[in-house]
Formats: sequence, structure tokens, C-alpha cells
Amino acid sequence: MKPLSFSDAVRLAESRGFTRRRGSGSHQIFRDDTGRRVVIPFHRGDLPTGTARAVLRAIGIDPATWR
Repeated sequence: MKPLSFSDAVRLAESRGFTRRRGSGSHQIFRDDTGRRVVIPFHRGDLPTGTARAVLRAIGIDPATWR
């Protein structure tokens, strides 16, 4: 799987209809119109592989087919 940065994750979430609801410190929380929630950790560099997979799944993207 190709690395996923915080800014890439935010772009993907926003393109899928998620909007930033709150966040300070190391995590940003996004929600869509149906109430689904995605927590995206804000770290320098790329997200760890397991975290990136969890974020993609929460957004509604299959990690196996992403990139």
C-alpha cells in the first residue's frame, strides 16, 4: 500500500462528503451527512500503515484497491 499523509487523508475524506467538525492537538474529527465519523490523526510524515488502512475503511475506500 502506498503511504498516506494527513493532508491526503483529509482531501479523500472531504471528497467523499466529510466535513471537519472539531479537532485540536493531534486528531481531527470529520463527519458526513449520514453521521459517519472519521478520526484522522495529525502526525508529521505518513500515517502508519494500519492507521492509514483504518482511515480509508472509515471513509469508505477499500485499502486493497486504493492506489
